[in-house]
Amino acid sequence: MVTDEQTPRLRASRLAHVGELVAVVRDKVGAGHFRGRDVFHELWHRLRLVHDTCEQVDEKAWTEYVVRLDRGLDALAYELARVSEAPSADTVLHVHATRLEIEGWALRLDHARDGVRHAQLTTRRLVERAERNLGEYQLGRTTRDDLDRIMDEVRDTARVQQ
Repeated sequence: MVTDEQTPRLRASRLAHVGELVAVVRDKVGAGHFRGRDVFHELWHRLRLVHDTCEQVDEKAWTEYVVRLDRGLDALAYELARVSEAPSADTVLHVHATRLEIEGWALRLDHARDGVRHAQLTTRRLVERAERNLGEYQLGRTTRDDLDRIMDEVRDTARVQQ
């Protein structure tokens, strides 16, 4: 169990590690891919919000998440290289970045120990809705605006519950 004294250090350490993972992959992409660098910048901004309670996640779950995040970031970089000039590039990059954000929300909600789990049920339902909407967006059955609206709702609901 993390003590009150350890909480800020653990949170800072975990956020720094996630930031490093994003920065390493962003730098691999290189300065020539401005679109990709923007995707990584925005993703890092969103992951900081998602993980502002990351100290509540037990070590095993956090480690497993970080491995998945690292793989997801590599996949995002690969997709950027593959479709960088294609007309569908923005969609592909947005899907990958949003999926990584959704996985972060799922981790946060599944492992919260802050005593407001019942209030987080609303956010959990929104995350599940966002997952479904992301799939629909990939298939062209919904719009990016619809997906972004749901993700904004997830973020806003989570902020209120803090």
